[in-house]
Amino acid sequence: MGRVLAFRSDWLLQSLHNVAGALQLHDRVSAVADWMEEYRVTTVSAGGRA
Repeated sequence: MGRVLAFRSDWLLQSLHNVAGALQLHDRVSAVADWMEEYRVTTVSAGGRA
């Protein structure tokens, strides 16, 4: 069970990273900028990459 959760966690972080990369072109939109900031705070505190 632990490996499954670790895989899903890694997959989720990678998916969020991919979304963040796609949204970088639109960071002047306030909703996107807010999401990007929340993503950075969340992934850095979770030990992921921002």
